[in-house]
Amino acid sequence: DFMLEALRVDPLALEHASESLLRDPAFLCRALEVDKRAVNFAKPECFGDRRALIAVARKDWRLLHHVPKDLYEPDFTGRWLYKDNTFVDDDPDEFTIEISGASHGSGHLQDKSVALKAVFFLNSQQTDAQGELAVLGRHMVLEERDSGIFNRYEGDLSLDGREIIGQMVCVHSSAGNSFEEGQTGNFRMWRPPTEAGRLPPGGRLICNPRNDC
Repeated sequence: DFMLEALRVDPLALEHASESLLRDPAFLCRALEVDKRAVNFAKPECFGDRRALIAVARKDWRLLHHVPKDLYEPDFTGRWLYKDNTFVDDDPDEFTIEISGASHGSGHLQDKSVALKAVFFLNSQQTDAQGELAVLGRHMVLEERDSGIFNRYEGDLSLDGREIIGQMVCVHSSAGNSFEEGQTGNFRMWRPPTEAGRLPPGGRLICNPRNDC
């Protein structure tokens, strides 16, 4: 209560608040009722609580630029299990894709897309194929290339960041490819249990506050 009274007199008073207080979402909610500039002093941990996010949005939606990006930016990196409807039901093979990197570039979509790298594994053994992934928002285009092989995957990341659903097409095929040239299908990629720690409990807290969900 002392800090709230000090805030009424001078917003800069929060410079002297304790770290624990500035990490407290309940305190942020109360402080916003006094002065919206209190959001300038809130620690990132505050925004992990939906109450704080709602309080900020209600006070002034433009303040959402203070929200840490990792609470809403789509994250395609990490290891993914892969399955498509060209597999036979009793196929024992396990396919995984590991996505990494974060270099901004033109990619395959447009100038605002993000280019990532992908490597492919068959039964935990890395294959020779090279992958390049272009991401724009929650949409991705993945190209898998090897000697005489070109497979293309296009899909969308779920809101909770745990699944990608889309379509694949084999553009070129040669020995060693799992697909025949011209073959198409629907695929699903999902995070294995070991990747669960990459996301907040329940997945992303919000969509991008700068855009419509």
